[in-house]
Amino acid sequence: MRSVDYWRENEKLAAQARVNRVAYDVGGRPVKQWDPRLWALQAEDPLTPANMTRVHSLSDHVVSLLSVDAGLQVSLAGTGNQVLQRWDTRGTRSDIEYDDQLRPVAMFEQQGTAPRSCVERLQYGGSEPGNQAVNLCGQMTRHDSPGGTVVFESFAITRQ
Repeated sequence: MRSVDYWRENEKLAAQARVNRVAYDVGGRPVKQWDPRLWALQAEDPLTPANMTRVHSLSDHVVSLLSVDAGLQVSLAGTGNQVLQRWDTRGTRSDIEYDDQLRPVAMFEQQGTAPRSCVERLQYGGSEPGNQAVNLCGQMTRHDSPGGTVVFESFAITRQ
């Protein structure tokens, strides 16, 4: 499948076509994607790699993602198709822990041989009467990350 965008440096010049291309497998999943820069090179050299190449598991989980810009990323999924572990070209290993409802509760990273560290923690509201009164049941109530802590004390019916 192709999509065409048009670009012009200034309004007095003619617009130039910028072709993006996505190749799908028989299951309808995107497996290769080219931006205009590499698509133009692909026309001249068929061996030019796609910007992104994905390999899917039988359950539609992206097992491998190869990007010409970011490198290789490989992930391992659990029985609920949730990401359990991820590795990348930079030597980073990421692990995600889940609660019994498969909601992420902790995210860990390890760079090369450095010690593994927790980079995010999430908490969810239970079914206690106090949480029911302010619509927190099942909602994320706290998110700790390197950017700080966000606490949600209540939600309106519009989820705000």
